[in-house]
Amino acid sequence: MLVGDFTFSDYYKQFLTIEVDDLSKLVGNGVIQVNEDDAYAVCTAVVDDDGELKFKVLCIGPSWIKCTRGLRNKKFIGEYTLDEVFDCEARLLEPDLALMKKADFKMGDEEVEVIRCDKRLDSLRMMNYPDVVVTSVIHDFIIV
Repeated sequence: MLVGDFTFSDYYKQFLTIEVDDLSKLVGNGVIQVNEDDAYAVCTAVVDDDGELKFKVLCIGPSWIKCTRGLRNKKFIGEYTLDEVFDCEARLLEPDLALMKKADFKMGDEEVEVIRCDKRLDSLRMMNYPDVVVTSVIHDFIIV
């Protein structure tokens, strides 16, 4: 399934492996050396301080199953925007303890977290900025 086929609720604060192919050269951040065969990245989706959706890279590797390089390092290996990975193949995965420890999800504003976790809003969200939702008003029996 492509990253763009998932809804925000599917991957927000979840874990997915993304086939990043040539995009792997965009990460590393001096944390680890990225090899040419590192075509898969285990990521978690978070919303940054500017409200933009980012896919934080926890570890990378040469296959869907073998993606553990960089996991022991406390720092994220890098990040991708939704635009960068939108057309990439991805699979959701069940995290192990090492992934959960590295992700260390911080709770933001409680009301914002409630809205982010409301699956009913997924079809109304702006894709790159999921806290922005499309709204309409009924005026004289017309939706505007």
